[in-house]
Amino acid sequence: MDGWRGVKIVALLDNVIHGRVYHGWAVVFVGFLAGFVKASLTGFLFSVFLKPMSEEFGWSRSLTTGAVTVGTVIAALTGFSFGSLLDRYGARVLFVGGAVVMGLALVGLSQVSGLWQFYVAYIIGRLMAFGPLGDAFIASATAQWFIRKRGRAIAIAMAGPALGGAALAMLAGWIITTSGWRNAWFVMGVLTWVLVLLPAWLLVRRRPEDMGLLPDGDSGNAAPSVPSHGVRHATQAPPVSADDPEWTVAEATRTRAFWLLSIVAFFHIVTTSAIVFNMVSSLTDRGFSTALAIGALSLYALLQGLSQIIWGGMADRLPVHVAYAIALATSMVGLGLIGLAASPVIVYAAVVVFGLGQGGVHTVGHTVWPAYFGRRNVGSIRGVSLLFETTGNAFGPFLGALVYDLSGSYAWAFVGVVVTHLVIVGFVYRSRRPVRATPAVA
Repeated sequence: MDGWRGVKIVALLDNVIHGRVYHGWAVVFVGFLAGFVKASLTGFLFSVFLKPMSEEFGWSRSLTTGAVTVGTVIAALTGFSFGSLLDRYGARVLFVGGAVVMGLALVGLSQVSGLWQFYVAYIIGRLMAFGPLGDAFIASATAQWFIRKRGRAIAIAMAGPALGGAALAMLAGWIITTSGWRNAWFVMGVLTWVLVLLPAWLLVRRRPEDMGLLPDGDSGNAAPSVPSHGVRHATQAPPVSADDPEWTVAEATRTRAFWLLSIVAFFHIVTTSAIVFNMVSSLTDRGFSTALAIGALSLYALLQGLSQIIWGGMADRLPVHVAYAIALATSMVGLGLIGLAASPVIVYAAVVVFGLGQGGVHTVGHTVWPAYFGRRNVGSIRGVSLLFETTGNAFGPFLGALVYDLSGSYAWAFVGVVVTHLVIVGFVYRSRRPVRATPAVA
């Protein structure tokens, strides 16, 4: 049976490479793999490693999470550069280069013996996870290949980080229990190289027009702007239509929609990262077992990933701002329940709701950008917006740990999360697709 499955996988890859399956789905597949492995440097796994590493070395939790903050700030400051590379050369350069460096950083984490070494290795890995392999750039690379099916395609690609978080958190927890956290970091590094390097090099291309194709695999041909094997900057732009507007970075940043979306993303990510990065510690501090806490974290991640397929369909059918508001409200309810949970049943119910909501946020929150501003410059536009989003991700884990260090619990962190979400749900509901002002006719 395993041999037959291997034959089918090889046949499928052959069909993609030779054009018998729309090549955009190959880009979706590689984006999924890139997101799967980048989960090693997100809150899913940091929450698993936080206690064993901080207790072994005697570091406070806020000091340990400081590496997350510094690495994410650097990623925020370099986001525009990565976005420009994506628009100019395509995702292959980012995915391959990011996987090489991130794998080295993960292997380096298995060898640390002091705080400064941990900071160096984690900061480099975090930069790759939120730069070249970041969610925004995976979604932007996918968006180049789809318009009508964009929500579904992004949903599949963006399921990678969540499903990776679920699988790798369980794997890391088992390795830590059986042979220690050093071996767990090492395995994460090797998996990064194995799963991403070859598929990214063979399958990823910049946009369908570069291969003489049309978005969504529609019939007809587009004149190729570069050889399909190349990565040079294309001279032919994708066609502009009502469903695929073309905004420059300067134009986008002058719209109300850009700033509403950026503010919403900042406050959502600063609050949710404060909880996710500290979730295992928060639950075990309340008397729940480590196994239950890791299981709850993995269940949350699994449901986030699986529900994204449903949310992708909703994003293609509902007004995108409505779907986004529903997703944020669902996440808010789940977060509140996690903070109140006093029994295993409530814990699991809470992470189910939270996972469903986050599945929507991670799908619709990325779909909204190309829907509002088009494909051509979406990488650069997202690079600018990431300055806000990634800064939120930088300080969220630290703020959550700081609340604990100052008060002895995470209770006030949960209060802040719920109140903030009440506000941003209203913000995103008021956002609308921007429309260019037409000059007055004399």
